[in-house]
Amino acid sequence: MIYKFASRRQLSFIVSAGGRNLLVAFGDRNQAGVSVFMTSDEKVAKAVRRHPMTRRGVIEETTPKNQPAEVTVEAKAKTVVAAPSRQPATKPAAKVPANDVKTAGETEEREYDNYTVARERICKEFGIKKELVRNPTALARVAKEHGVIIKYKEL
Repeated sequence: MIYKFASRRQLSFIVSAGGRNLLVAFGDRNQAGVSVFMTSDEKVAKAVRRHPMTRRGVIEETTPKNQPAEVTVEAKAKTVVAAPSRQPATKPAAKVPANDVKTAGETEEREYDNYTVARERICKEFGIKKELVRNPTALARVAKEHGVIIKYKEL
């Protein structure tokens, strides 16, 4: 399991975990103005949670609550799990006229002013979390999965 912590500031400090002193360094701020630290070591995560900066609210844990624990390769081979859908189960499917239904491999080309506008509209339309499309390359990949090719207007 990956433990994620976020801060509005770029921080670095030392924590003691498992009898070792470790340097915790939050990376450069991303487009949302947030510095992120990730670890897969549970002891380090507990040490960061105990740090005074976390208690004061400067550092927030952003680990998904529903993230499954890691599964061994043998267990993965034995279990078959359906991929989760991107749409909530409670939302009924919109009725689309028969002539508007896209066939497999059919793409639609859309033009946007800039990356920010494209990201807002694509995320809103397809119900995608903005954290998944942090850069133009990721946005193009996600849009392509949904049959959309993004073009930007020239200045």
